[in-house]
Amino acid sequence: MKGQTYMIEAIISISIMISVFLLLFFFTPQFPEMSELNYKLRIKDALENLDNLNLRDKVYSNDVNYIENYLKMVLPKNIRFDVVIYDKNNALTTEPTIFSPFVFSTSYYIAGDYDKFFPREIRVYVWGYR
Repeated sequence: MKGQTYMIEAIISISIMISVFLLLFFFTPQFPEMSELNYKLRIKDALENLDNLNLRDKVYSNDVNYIENYLKMVLPKNIRFDVVIYDKNNALTTEPTIFSPFVFSTSYYIAGDYDKFFPREIRVYVWGYR
């Protein structure tokens, strides 16, 4: 009886050691690519930084090229994006035509300047990240 117990313990310990060995050396962990949430956070941070400079002037003059050029410096090169400026009723700049099934957008709102109340939404459409 005592020999059978040692044999079962040996089999269990060998199977645990083999499974740990297989997990450590044959299954490499998959590192996720940058997720949508990470992109949204980077875009939001970039627009906040730009808002400390001169974002409001560029938005009120509908200068999306300036915003897109700034985002090109901040975001990875492999993604595609387009910036659209909205007022409270409609788009003030052209909306993109996107044929990708993987699209998300993130918005950044500004309410106005010191004495003006002109709410605007800056919406950044992102695709091509997968």
